[in-house]
Amino acid sequence: MKSTNPTHRKTPLHRARRALSAWSAAALLGVTVLAASATAGSANASSDNVYGPVMGGRAYSIGFFDTKILNLTVPDGGSPDTGWVSSQASSTFTRPCTNVNLGFASATANCVNVTTAAQSHRAIASTSLATAHLGLTGLPVVDVKAVNATSFSSCFGEPGYGGSTTIAYLKVGTKVVIAQPTAIAPNTKITVGPVSLTLNEQIAGENGFTVNAVHLRASVPGVVTTNAVISSATSFVSNCYYD
Repeated sequence: MKSTNPTHRKTPLHRARRALSAWSAAALLGVTVLAASATAGSANASSDNVYGPVMGGRAYSIGFFDTKILNLTVPDGGSPDTGWVSSQASSTFTRPCTNVNLGFASATANCVNVTTAAQSHRAIASTSLATAHLGLTGLPVVDVKAVNATSFSSCFGEPGYGGSTTIAYLKVGTKVVIAQPTAIAPNTKITVGPVSLTLNEQIAGENGFTVNAVHLRASVPGVVTTNAVISSATSFVSNCYYD
């Protein structure tokens, strides 16, 4: 029977606590949650003292970093997540396609994959999802559909890396930003109220080449701060030149 006690009503703080519990439960059930600080710099570690190219990367579907909701800290991590992987052989690293429900965020048909090709000395990371919904307290609701992000790195070609993002639909609050399948230009920036978005964010760094389909940053003092990513793919190839 539904309680009529006003202390049982779901206040924003109550909802936030339930959301954090959902995230923790997902981790306990085996969904990979990797802190950025724990994985940074690990991408090329396997190439030390190895003869010949090492290929790999990381792909995750939806991730939150440096996020606080009503002063409650959300653990850093992505889900589902391949973690950092590498190989000198032709290999495929993946996680089962799945749905994610964290309370304050959800996504359906999340698929992540990193593929290495020994003969061509190439790595490809990719992520895709059918829908994602971000409903963080104090921010406009964000909805996306049919999101795909891809990153590749190779020992050959110039510059030897690249990537792409396609998004079929994006809505922030009441504003429809994308209404049909669209190939997004690199590092497209959009601001809606307190929400800053970078679409098809492309970053070349020491850990490889990263493509974030949607990178959301927002801060409402005392209410919410977040650094959220939807569909992230990173690829790398090291030891390309050897005697």
